[in-house]
Amino acid sequence: MVGTTVVMWALGRRIGIRDRNMLRLYYGAPSMHETFSFARSVAMFTFLSEAVGALVLWGAFRAEGVSSGTAAWWGIFHAVSAFNNAGFSLTGRDMLPYAGNPVILCTLMLLIILGGIGFLPIITLLRRRSFNRLPLDNKLIFATSGVLLSAGMLFTAAVEWKNDQTLGSISPAERPLVALFQSTSARTAGFSAIDTSGLHDQTKLATIGLMFVGAAAGSTGGGLKVGAFSLLFAVMVATIRGSDEVSVFRRRIPQAVVQQATTLALYHVALLFGFTLALTFTANRPFIDILFEAQSAISTVGLSTVGTVNLGADGHFVLILAMLAGRFSPVMLVLYMTRPRRKAPVSPSTRQREVELTMNVAILGLGRFGSQLAAELVAVGVEVLAVDRQDARVNELAETATLAAAGDLNDFEFLQSLALHDYDAVVVAIGSDVATSVLLTLTLKKRLELRYVVAKASTNDHAQALRLAGADLVIAPEQEAAIRLAHTLGPSSHLQEYLSLGPTYGVAKLEAPITAVGRTIGSLETFTRHNVVLLAMVRNDLVTFRPDRDVVVEEGDIWLIAGEDEQLRKAGT
Repeated sequence: MVGTTVVMWALGRRIGIRDRNMLRLYYGAPSMHETFSFARSVAMFTFLSEAVGALVLWGAFRAEGVSSGTAAWWGIFHAVSAFNNAGFSLTGRDMLPYAGNPVILCTLMLLIILGGIGFLPIITLLRRRSFNRLPLDNKLIFATSGVLLSAGMLFTAAVEWKNDQTLGSISPAERPLVALFQSTSARTAGFSAIDTSGLHDQTKLATIGLMFVGAAAGSTGGGLKVGAFSLLFAVMVATIRGSDEVSVFRRRIPQAVVQQATTLALYHVALLFGFTLALTFTANRPFIDILFEAQSAISTVGLSTVGTVNLGADGHFVLILAMLAGRFSPVMLVLYMTRPRRKAPVSPSTRQREVELTMNVAILGLGRFGSQLAAELVAVGVEVLAVDRQDARVNELAETATLAAAGDLNDFEFLQSLALHDYDAVVVAIGSDVATSVLLTLTLKKRLELRYVVAKASTNDHAQALRLAGADLVIAPEQEAAIRLAHTLGPSSHLQEYLSLGPTYGVAKLEAPITAVGRTIGSLETFTRHNVVLLAMVRNDLVTFRPDRDVVVEEGDIWLIAGEDEQLRKAGT
């Protein structure tokens, strides 16, 4: 996993924020500015897990009568093989001689699970100490892995319980643990504590399904990945329910991620079909065994029901190609799907319409304004990329925003990695640092040539500088809030809210004066005398636009009126 990231960097392939989002679904790869710290943490996690596993296995093999030197070598080798989901064994008969040793089987299972889940989900769970506080992809990994392990164990135990060639050959007390071991190993590792050639066809087919799903994103295992599989299941549930949106754990899944997961699944089906067909020309074996061999190779599991050595040179060549294709080609597909694409320019006449229909927005700067804007956009169904240089701010929005990233907004390479051309609008939500705000806006418009940039200004001079830098829209939240407040205090204290429509015009909300209660709207002189327009009336949370003249005013009615500022202040007094 770390090697894949470094290789892509060495080849000049930048890993951007959208790349990282999809690679987390498939590989869990970090962005390049995190690579070295990430690699160091993964190395420490790997070494500690394998060292403890090797020590326990050494003791277990010694208890089985293996010599001290051989037990030490076997312990190290099998610990590394299990954690890395390789499945290689030195015993000569895999784990069949130790099917009755719970220490060996449990140690191997724990190492397989740790390697198959990956570093990021486990460390995140240890830090947050709560399943509910985990990121969505981590929740999917743990939940789906648990379901697959349990389902695989129960199915294997039910079908193979009385099969004298598999579970039936060991004592009933040992069968549940061996069934769990087979379920654990089938998705990722390739160890076996029973003779897989003796499995019933039903169990072989179920094992093929487990191998197809594979391990978790960011793990040492292969396969489609449990994250992508769980998303496909969520798509199926949403379609059956007739829902237009896919959601898991009360989080909406972006349509782009759903499409990418679907593409990956179809691609894996195509790989399985192609290599199974190729093996039918090279091996004279039952079809279920050929299908089993092909899927085991594509997912780099290593299980075999016919003995790989018996497939001949042609079969070996097909399996080699299957292993290489299953391991590396999905990564290339992911990178191709997430490559930056520059959208076609639009005319100024249609730009405002496009912004109103914006489906994804990038927010650069997560202060009070930026954070609140991100939360509100997500609430109305907009996909949001939230970016800030402070990790704490990014972490606060990691669960809310569709994507979140930490980095230096003055770093042009970092800005390029965000693939901002994929967003309909980019908001520069930096108000306190005027220089950074203006330079960032200039970079986005002139160097990156983004289509629509919204910038936040703190002063009139700041706003003017942002317009000169090319900002398509400049907003001044503090000034606008001050204007609204000024019109609701002092002489205008009867106005509940105010929205400026220009230098001298606005829209205000006020409660109907007590002198108007019991009279019809048409009989009131308030609107004609002050030349204001009654746009709407709110009564008991029911809004009536342009109410009729014969409507009788009741106490507590709220009016929405428009007109000149001076007349609005006089209205209702």
